[in-house]
Amino acid sequence: MKVSVLIITYNHAPFIAQAIESALMQRTSFDYEIVIGEDCSTDGTREIVRSYAQTHPDRIRPVFHKHNLGGSANGQATLPACRGEYVAILEGDDYWVSDRKLEKQVALLEGRSGSAGCFANSIVVDDAGNVISPDFFAYYGSQTKPEIRTEDIVPFGLSPANTVIFKREVLSNAPKWYRRYPTHCGMDLLISLNGPYLFLNEAVGAYRLHPGSNWSSRSLPYQVSINLRYLKNLYDDELIRREYGAVIRESVEAHLNNLFTNTGSLRERAEVLRHFIKFLAAPPWNRELIVTGTERFYRRFVNTARRRLRPSA
Repeated sequence: MKVSVLIITYNHAPFIAQAIESALMQRTSFDYEIVIGEDCSTDGTREIVRSYAQTHPDRIRPVFHKHNLGGSANGQATLPACRGEYVAILEGDDYWVSDRKLEKQVALLEGRSGSAGCFANSIVVDDAGNVISPDFFAYYGSQTKPEIRTEDIVPFGLSPANTVIFKREVLSNAPKWYRRYPTHCGMDLLISLNGPYLFLNEAVGAYRLHPGSNWSSRSLPYQVSINLRYLKNLYDDELIRREYGAVIRESVEAHLNNLFTNTGSLRERAEVLRHFIKFLAAPPWNRELIVTGTERFYRRFVNTARRRLRPSA
């Protein structure tokens, strides 16, 4: 088996059929399977998955979890069912727009010896499938290149998850820091640590923004808190800290600067400052980051307060 398409889904009833159909439409020169991790949905998603599995028993293998695990845990629990040399990720509310997506990415990977993974561009769509942007990276203001360095990935991750394909052994033999807190950013990083992480400069997928999205619908404070937890988890690992500690510390400050800049009231900013100090006080952050970072954010908070409290003329 060359490729396992790993679809993870929870409460995606309006979207899961399109995701599955986009995997079924792939035209390849090799055999592939579709493994679906269904996470105890309450909206009929499980019934849709079961129907597709019954219609395509030679292609689709569902994994029905007995209780809700959550997004990352669903992926980790379903991965062992994948038999392919490569694993291609597809979330149940996204879909692929190219029927040669798998063929092109596998060709790229096998044309570059030692490659660990590949990702591509994606269009961005709304819940009805209307195109919001033809370019994922332009929409989010990020940049990419044919081969990605690990330093480029540490701060925020990089790839649209629905375009990622990687050697199965990368996650099957994942280190402790990833198993402890598996995230999409962590997956990008782990792939890049195992070999060249290649980029296919073509929009092969559709990344969907909708109110029920597990990430795009979340508040900025929630997103920053998840990113900080991910970065702290990396910093806890001695080998990662030794090699990428400076990049991680810069990333922490960038995330908090984003939160501080885009938080409205003084009360909210005071709360950001409080969480910032509490976060950096926990091991293993070094003393320099605590002192300089706290001083910088405290100074910004005070200056903002002075401007807002200054009597009008």
